Amino acid sequence: MDSNHKYEVYVQLQNNPLTPDDDTDLIAKPLPSESADREAILTDVMNKNPGLEPETLGMIYDLLMRSMEEMLLTGKRLKTKLFSAALAYSGTVNDGVWDYHRNKVRINFTQSRELNSLCNNRVHVNITSQRSQPIRITGVNSAATRTDARNTVTAGKPAVFTGKNIQVEGTDPAVGVTLRNVQTGTVTTVEPDMFSQNTKSKLAFVIPADLPDGEYELKVTTQYNGNIPLKTPRSALQTVYIGEMPPASADGDNR
Repeated sequence: MDSNHKYEVYVQLQNNPLTPDDDTDLIAKPLPSESADREAILTDVMNKNPGLEPETLGMIYDLLMRSMEEMLLTGKRLKTKLFSAALAYSGTVNDGVWDYHRNKVRINFTQSRELNSLCNNRVHVNITSQRSQPIRITGVNSAATRTDARNTVTAGKPAVFTGKNIQVEGTDPAVGVTLRNVQTGTVTTVEPDMFSQNTKSKLAFVIPADLPDGEYELKVTTQYNGNIPLKTPRSALQTVYIGEMPPASADGDNR
């Protein structure tokens, strides 16, 4: 094979779990792919050299696996073109007695220098997308209300909604913020010029002044997903009340 040939692999980006507040710190995760078992390996070898007899090739493969297994289990350090492997032991040994519940025998594999060089020079990485991050609304606060009533806001006054990945962003027509009156079904759009804050963790805007008191479904729809926007918008829902919240009403829900 041409030494300049590149093997194509595909990865998806996601936020680094060690730095959840930094959208610029991303790590690559492989996309799900099929596994290559014994039959797949033998088929690939046969495709590369059709002159081999399948039965003979299968017997050689099984003998090779058996030989490497026995070498490893008898304490030999196995060295191949792709990796080296050797027994490793874990757990403390008390009173000079091996305890099979506490002490374990494992195999340590080390990538060879040749395989490391091949990975660095012959693998072409394709970034397909960024993994979708969770979106949810976690808090509702109205400076005008200033009461202990949860999820209540006041028409014509500012309200602040906190959450995760709720920044309103994207070109899809569905992107934006709406308030749906649960009783009448009327949907009111909150225009972007009413936003005073629009970040991934905080969304603040003035509640439209002409909305009557009652129960509403707040819907935040966005394509925001860190550095790489989502192709399809997603939404977070939250129940809010203009005026007083009915005593028997449950807290809002998110999606």
